[in-house]
Amino acid sequence: MTRTIQWLSSVLNTGKWAAILALVTAYALQKDAFLRTLARSDRWADLDSPRNFRNQDKKTRVNFWKLPVHLYDRALADAVDTMKRWILAAIAQAHVKEKLLRTFQGRSGGVPSGYSKSLPGSGRC
Repeated sequence: MTRTIQWLSSVLNTGKWAAILALVTAYALQKDAFLRTLARSDRWADLDSPRNFRNQDKKTRVNFWKLPVHLYDRALADAVDTMKRWILAAIAQAHVKEKLLRTFQGRSGGVPSGYSKSLPGSGRC
């Protein structure tokens, strides 16, 4: 089996470097705009249908940075995936806190002093 040889590329000239930097910055700003829009709970229905969100977004012209279409779609898919993961992580964290609360209440009849402030509903402040 022949291994692929990876050659180091030469240093980019300033024009190419500026173009790449502009694309990366525009991508990051576009993804941030999508995340800010999707962060509102009334927009969570759009997480199941990113195409509808994209069509609605094109009408409102959120694409301020004039990204190429393939990068615009990639930023949207990336933002939807990130938002889904954030929501699932928040749900999982709430379940872990609930399990900790039940575990400590079952063993000692109360929550240890270190956990009482961080767990909601523990009855202690």
